[in-house]
Amino acid sequence: MLSLWDEPAADHRDRIVARAADRVAWLRARSRGVTATDVAR
Repeated sequence: MLSLWDEPAADHRDRIVARAADRVAWLRARSRGVTATDVAR
């Protein structure tokens, strides 16, 4: 039988690139091309 979902959904916390209060980490992530939209996906 074909499963509609082969893999379980990833935990949203695995996508965290920086805390909102950590401006330096956000700037580093932005310099790598990470956007808030990318993180929200």
